Amino acid sequence: MLNGLDEIVWKDLSHAYGSAQDTPDLLRRAASEDGATAAKAISDLHGSLFHQGTVYPATVAAVPFLAEFAAHAPRRRHEFALMLGMLADDHHAYGDEFADVRSAVAAQSGLLAGLLDDPEPSVRAAAAYATATAGVTPDVLWRRWPVENDPAVRASLALALAETSPAAARQPLEESAVRGEPRVRVASAVALLRAGFDWPAGTVPALVSAIDIGASIAHPWVRGPEWPVEVAVSASTPLARALIEHMLRSDAARTRTAGLWALSARCDALRSAPPIFVPLITPLLDDPDPAVHEAAMNVLRRAGAAAAQFANAVAAVAARFPETAGNRGFTVEYRAVETLHRLGDPRWVSPVCEAATRGHQPRFSSGAVRFTPAVLNAIQARLKTDPATAETLAGSVSHWGANAEPLLPDLLAAFDHAGPRIAETLLALGHDDPRAVRHWEANARTGDLRAALAVLRLTGNPQAVLDALHTILAGDGRSPSTHPSDIDRLGDALKPMLPVATALLTGTADPVHPRSRPCQSADRGHRMVHRRRRGGVTPGRVAPGGFGTEVLARDVVAAAVAIRERRPTGRFLRYPPGCLQERPGAGRRVDRVHAAHRDLNSVQVLVADG
Repeated sequence: MLNGLDEIVWKDLSHAYGSAQDTPDLLRRAASEDGATAAKAISDLHGSLFHQGTVYPATVAAVPFLAEFAAHAPRRRHEFALMLGMLADDHHAYGDEFADVRSAVAAQSGLLAGLLDDPEPSVRAAAAYATATAGVTPDVLWRRWPVENDPAVRASLALALAETSPAAARQPLEESAVRGEPRVRVASAVALLRAGFDWPAGTVPALVSAIDIGASIAHPWVRGPEWPVEVAVSASTPLARALIEHMLRSDAARTRTAGLWALSARCDALRSAPPIFVPLITPLLDDPDPAVHEAAMNVLRRAGAAAAQFANAVAAVAARFPETAGNRGFTVEYRAVETLHRLGDPRWVSPVCEAATRGHQPRFSSGAVRFTPAVLNAIQARLKTDPATAETLAGSVSHWGANAEPLLPDLLAAFDHAGPRIAETLLALGHDDPRAVRHWEANARTGDLRAALAVLRLTGNPQAVLDALHTILAGDGRSPSTHPSDIDRLGDALKPMLPVATALLTGTADPVHPRSRPCQSADRGHRMVHRRRRGGVTPGRVAPGGFGTEVLARDVVAAAVAIRERRPTGRFLRYPPGCLQERPGAGRRVDRVHAAHRDLNSVQVLVADG
């Protein structure tokens, strides 16, 4: 094995972590007799040659050696065969080199076809998958089908035949879907669906009985998060409804739970699905199994208006929230409260406030509470009778905009009870009030630029803005929540920020590999910045530590803020400005003060001409 390994100039090839010069050693260790050594090397090869699905130039060169291992390695041969199959499968692999990688795997089709007769069932099952993705003619698969007795291998063959010769495979797959071993039933049903064929009578109960005992399909064959989700989303409405209904009626709790997740996926994928499928959960709202009960509530939480018919049942569960508010994790009562939030049903207000009086301050997703007049009235009534609940309720309305105006008098009246929380809500609603200034000043010192600008509006004092900028540029605060152009008006007042901003934009950068995501992001940002550039901007090199006098303080600071937008921990080059794609205003600022990421020893800056 490994003939020709050293003839390849691996250092000139790249993988996920840069130069592929380490690949020969990994390949040698992957063929080790020692199980632990081989396992570690295989894991490292996955991480470098096939990183999260991406393939690289080094992947192409490695394919022949991986094929050798699938046939002759002392152990874990099925893992190499599966890896080859996934490298050729566009459901798992992608990248600029994918076509070359797939061609390289196809060149090993003869070797892969031979593995269909391997004495190890795990290798045969992997080979069936790899031959299908590599484009091998189906004849070799058909020769194996009548003589194969191992259920896992037959399941893989069923899926492979549907991929390579769907018309010829229809009849044997229909028979297997109803009368095959459980794993073969599952694979055959999925294969028929992928080939575009209807299921024969009896498939649904046969499939659900297989699910009941844990039958599934092998991971490489899965398309999406889980195969039941694929079936539920891609099947016709009558077929999907029949399958999900049978799953929800199963005696096995795990099958009912899987059915609920499949139902939820169908509703997420198709806007027409919730009115048809959500009513199927009715018998499960009182299911004795906690996992099923929780999954049913999750369906309602995501079902939109279709969940309204169950509002009374949801409210009954939410009423128990004070008893479980102190529990770890997301309880079914917590999910019920969230569902009422989304429905705009006011019956969440009392249990949430009751939980707060017991010492629990629950946190829910920002912007989750839907505005309705009923919810507005319930919150207003609670604030009037118990102002202390403002600590709990104020954040619930911060995204309501003008709809929250009727609550402002009640929120301001409760300021002594929940000043910091109310100040945050006023800031979100755009309501400037002098009583909030001290709280906004405190937030500014943590890097809240929006709060700092509110202080500036009310007092005319820029110190809060300078405090916020200092924290942001030092990398110690929250990510900026405002547009860098918001600080333009400060002009010369920003000069105290120049030292820290300049230090971020100049000097020796932290090295990153050109193919890494930060540098690829910088490439995109760099191209976008230059597309936006107008006349009057010329490139000029500056020494680490300073900018030309033509560069305005506001542009230096705004450029630095744009870089800090994603909480970087190093200099400019470590986290280049990919955010420029999403923040055109920041792009225009960095256009004037732009560090080119390719030069790791100095920084190139665009200096405005006057």
